[in-house]
Amino acid sequence: MAEKKAAWFAKGEEGRAKAKQADEEAKQRGEKAFRRFRLEKDSSALITHLDTPDFFFYEHQLKLGPKTFRNVTCIRDSDNCPLDEQGLNPGYVLAGTVISHKPWKDKAGKIHKNQKQLIVYKGKARETILRKIEKNEGNIQYCVFEMSRGSSQTECATGEDMEFKKRLTAKEVKMLTPAGQDPNEFIKPFDYAEEFAPLTAKELRKIAGQAAPVGAEDDDEDSPLKGKENGKGKKDEEEDDDEKGTGGKSIEDII
Repeated sequence: MAEKKAAWFAKGEEGRAKAKQADEEAKQRGEKAFRRFRLEKDSSALITHLDTPDFFFYEHQLKLGPKTFRNVTCIRDSDNCPLDEQGLNPGYVLAGTVISHKPWKDKAGKIHKNQKQLIVYKGKARETILRKIEKNEGNIQYCVFEMSRGSSQTECATGEDMEFKKRLTAKEVKMLTPAGQDPNEFIKPFDYAEEFAPLTAKELRKIAGQAAPVGAEDDDEDSPLKGKENGKGKKDEEEDDDEKGTGGKSIEDII
């Protein structure tokens, strides 16, 4: 007797449970979408580095639509990369963890600030931050920079003009923790090996047959809201009820 196939729909309690799960997954995708720091053209923002960037890797930027881009890790150092074989040249990038002090508004109209994000430096931006690191004796942890992006089509989305403002203490950085979050967890850098874990060669071959390339250094319209980033994204650790953020002090009040 042939095995009965699972239904493609659900009813009752099963349907409600799946709906709740789907909503939570959508929420997680939305939270993941905001993980990468970027600036709009002709704008600036303050950031605080939670570590000294020291995680280098090759990354492809693929154009999937008029304003839809996707960043994927190149596997050239461990395998034959199908994207390389398609002539899609990757950029050599440097990743770090920052607190972005750029305010943003959610769909409910609530203003958020002090968001922990990944930052990925490439091209001129990578060379500039490496000079800043060298100038600060190899350590920019808890340093505040004003990041500025011009109008060039090829400028890195992080901005390539970086002005040092101040080095904070660990205590001052913890004061930036958003309400309800554990300050000790908030100031920990992301796990880059997990965040940028590469796709398989098979998955990359599928992408290579569907995506059109853009220049490896062209970050124009590099929106992390479009498409799925590589890596699954690290979930927040369980909060410590004894110590939580009190709302997040404004960086302007500290520097």
